[in-house]
Amino acid sequence: MGTLTQSNPAAAKLIEEYIECGFYQELKSLTQEKDCLNKLICDYLISYEWKRHEIGNHLVAKFIPKQIYDYDYPGLNEFLYDRGLLQKLTKLTSTNLNKDRALLEMFAPYSEPPAFFIKPTLNNVGKELVKINPLEDFALTLTLEEASKRKRENLLRLKAAKHQYEMLKKALGTCQQLLAAGKINHKYGSVSRVQKPCVYQTDNVTDKLLVQKLIQYGKPDMNSVMEYAAKQYFSRSEIEPFRKLTDIKLSLVILDLDDEAKMMNF
Repeated sequence: MGTLTQSNPAAAKLIEEYIECGFYQELKSLTQEKDCLNKLICDYLISYEWKRHEIGNHLVAKFIPKQIYDYDYPGLNEFLYDRGLLQKLTKLTSTNLNKDRALLEMFAPYSEPPAFFIKPTLNNVGKELVKINPLEDFALTLTLEEASKRKRENLLRLKAAKHQYEMLKKALGTCQQLLAAGKINHKYGSVSRVQKPCVYQTDNVTDKLLVQKLIQYGKPDMNSVMEYAAKQYFSRSEIEPFRKLTDIKLSLVILDLDDEAKMMNF
């Protein structure tokens, strides 16, 4: 795989080179292949009772159940408030405030410094240039062993392609022209520097009205809530009334055996 020119090019030149060299098309192709391989391997394994399968080529496939809940966030926030944990465990962003101008102004003093992301957009010429063909009859052509071998190759190549794409966006994010204009057009589309939703420092919220709004619009960090339950600040049974299990989705994760070992030892 080639590398992008690093001679401080303008944002337009940088992304044009990335597209013309075929890197973006390769990223799309590898992503499509990943999805097809995952589906194929899933179809091979889904009927087995056990949920962990070593599929060869130093890979393991695991079916991971994910519980989906509907939450009563205001109710849970009230519960956390009564225990002095609301500001510590509940997060608030401008997205939660539903673009309400009055609320945005009220919480503006608590806003963290703005963060941005790079958003490339393709025009019709660009879309045609990076167009990829569908992988037809993919499932009919590979055995599980062959799919495992191809998955290993895809895993490595896609990781490299994603890293290259992230490095591109990082380079675009430092382009002075883009920083000044916010958006730059090029012959295959445009590149925009888009502000992420504002994040508010709720630790410092003490005003009664703002606390009420935090209870109404805030979203508890459930990982942190569960950590505090494990530390016995409250019991898990106390928070169950504020959530309802609506679904359990089974997803397939395929990873390197070494990566699995690292996760198990973490």
